Amino acid sequence: MCGFHRCRPNWLQSCASIKWFTACYGVTSLLTSSLSMYMVSQITTIERQFGFSSTRSGQLMACNDIGFSAFVLIASYSANKVNIPRFLCLSTILYGISGILCSVPHFLHPPQPLGADVNRTDTQLRRSLNETRNFSAHVQTQSDGTGNSNSGTVALALIAIGMVLQGVGKAPRSPMAGKYLDDNTKPRETGFYMGIIQTLAIFGPAIAYGLGGLFSQVYVTLEPVEIHPRDPRWIGAWWLGFLVFGVAAIVFAVPLALFPSSFCATPKVAANRAPREQCCRRTLKDVIGIFTSSYRTLRIREYSLLLVANILNVIGYSAFMSFAPKYLEVQFNMPPWTSNVILGAFGIPAVCIGTFGGGLLTRKLKLTPSRCSLVMFLPQIPCLILTFVTMLLYCDQPRIHNWAQQRSNFLPAPCGGDRICSNNFLPVCAGNGVNYFSPCHAGCSEGTHFKFTNCTCVETGEVSPGLCKFDNCDKLWWVVAVNFVGTVLGASVMMPSFIFNLRQGSVFVLIEDAPL
Repeated sequence: MCGFHRCRPNWLQSCASIKWFTACYGVTSLLTSSLSMYMVSQITTIERQFGFSSTRSGQLMACNDIGFSAFVLIASYSANKVNIPRFLCLSTILYGISGILCSVPHFLHPPQPLGADVNRTDTQLRRSLNETRNFSAHVQTQSDGTGNSNSGTVALALIAIGMVLQGVGKAPRSPMAGKYLDDNTKPRETGFYMGIIQTLAIFGPAIAYGLGGLFSQVYVTLEPVEIHPRDPRWIGAWWLGFLVFGVAAIVFAVPLALFPSSFCATPKVAANRAPREQCCRRTLKDVIGIFTSSYRTLRIREYSLLLVANILNVIGYSAFMSFAPKYLEVQFNMPPWTSNVILGAFGIPAVCIGTFGGGLLTRKLKLTPSRCSLVMFLPQIPCLILTFVTMLLYCDQPRIHNWAQQRSNFLPAPCGGDRICSNNFLPVCAGNGVNYFSPCHAGCSEGTHFKFTNCTCVETGEVSPGLCKFDNCDKLWWVVAVNFVGTVLGASVMMPSFIFNLRQGSVFVLIEDAPL
């Protein structure tokens, strides 16, 4: 019966079905997957505000996997010994808390206001070497929003903790949800319900990319400013999404706690319940049992081979998804919001189609484990070919004037007399389509938010912030099309893989080892 402890009203019992659980859990999966992918959509903006490098960003993304890896075995082993809906509720709440924590650095160290008195500091270029360096540092501070290294360190620590908590919250979701569905549905319907949940979850990144693109067009302070999102000094309101998804995940997690531990006392559920009290009394036995169960599971040849294949797939998939927005921004010279919209509009529906199609195929054809393995293998061949095709679809990168000379910390500015320019990268574009490393390297001595003037290296004497647009590259939509097809094929193996694990486990694995 649905309810909490002794509070089990009659009107709530109409929701005591696996369909309602699938709907409620599907919504939380939608929100948690949105929160996971939202970090990816805002990685460039966070780098800009706190001065993170791509290496630091990769380490932050890895924190999610660290939390997941540290807790997934414990969560899987505990699936037979806990109330699964309530445990899923707690994991979703932890997910929401992690999102809120990731937004805290913005409030502790907000970006410096975008000053309006650029001209006053620009005139210092003519006075001395040190004042010239101060100008470059001043503009760069506005560009990346960092005033000191302490803010970056604190932000890095808080976001890292949030990502670890997110990984911990993610660990029990897949094994426990699969176990709960398998115990409360007919064997051939498990893949169908799991396909619905996975399909809803895959819409999460689409929402994340959509809202990420929207928030990227709003300045980080939520105040109107005079610069455009293409300006290298622009910082989007990245923190809004973490708050929205974090609070929503906590709110929608509550209904999960109202579902019963099982809807019907099937033999599998009864067998799982029997040793529960005895096992829970002995924590040491549970700890030893985790390693014992893992050893028994890894001895299954079919499962071990599939595990290796999944590890290789996840390595490639994670690397692609983590830096796909940044790749599009750099490769095709587009602002963050544009890359988010493209990935949300094309990439995520492709995953949705592939996943739902794989689940439907599994249900209609009643695939056995051997046939599931065949369905899992065949799409990998065209996916591999399409990956190599994508590597050939690229654009020539914009060239920086005298780029080979920008190698040391401080170098004489070309056309700038005896002035010295720092190596802080703040690209500007001249009217003739030539890019310069910074306003100083273009010989500029005055400027506003929209342009720098009195530039001795430029015929017109003016440059604008940001790299020059290049419209002679038509490879973007070819890349999108190829990745769309490859993503559909790659996602189609998700449900057959899930069913393969489930059915192989029912044959070779003990009941208490099944969630692993």
